[in-house]
This record gives sequence, structure tokens and C-alpha cells, in this order.
Amino acid sequence: MHPDPSFAKLKKGEKAAKLEALFSDDDARKAHRVTEAQAARIDAWLPEGME
Repeated sequence: MHPDPSFAKLKKGEKAAKLEALFSDDDARKAHRVTEAQAARIDAWLPEGME
């Protein structure tokens, strides 16, 4: 997944929505060309304190 310079300009709620899509929507992952390795890292991620 390549950094999206426009992502930095989004509001907090818009960023949260895009990130939620990457965590839960296969179509969003395909649209952003997430690799299998990246998808595995996303699937394994836990918030700090829940590790």
C-alpha cells in the first residue's frame, strides 16, 4: 500500500472511516492494492494494551 498524500489532509472522522474499511472490507483492500503480507499485518494488529 502506497502512502496517500491526501490522507494526511483528511479530518479525523474521514481517516477513521478509511482505516475501518481497510480492516473490514476486502473490496477496499483490493482498491488500495493491499498485498497478502500487508493484509496479514492488518489482520494481526491489536491496539496498544491489547497485545
